[in-house]
Amino acid sequence: MNDLLEARLTPDRGTAAFVTREINAGELLGTLAGPRIETRNRYTIERDGHHYEPGAPVRYVNHSCTPNARWSGHELRALRTLQAGEEVTFDYTETESGFAAPFLCRCLSENCRNVIGDHSAQEANHSASPGASSAVSRE
Repeated sequence: MNDLLEARLTPDRGTAAFVTREINAGELLGTLAGPRIETRNRYTIERDGHHYEPGAPVRYVNHSCTPNARWSGHELRALRTLQAGEEVTFDYTETESGFAAPFLCRCLSENCRNVIGDHSAQEANHSASPGASSAVSRE
């Protein structure tokens, strides 16, 4: 069980993961402990050429073009200090080799690429930098 993250319903993005206490940069937020599955879906995370379906609350970590966390192998780590109650986000383009279909990004960050899964836009605009938590939901 993960006591650092909790899943909460948001008014505009469905369910999201939030930290329960202040988290230091580099601190472990969660692991990819879910089963390896054959087919990607909205909750899977791709690592080492395989798709994994993490359990809650890690499955609810949403996308942001300016993420505050990053997957390193099978570990999700904070990119900067996170305040208690802050939503945790990562950049989906850093883990996925493809998407079933592009989707509109609603993160509203300065670095927003507007469409996720459109490889031409990603190549032109991709920059993963720590920053404010604005996200696109997995729900």
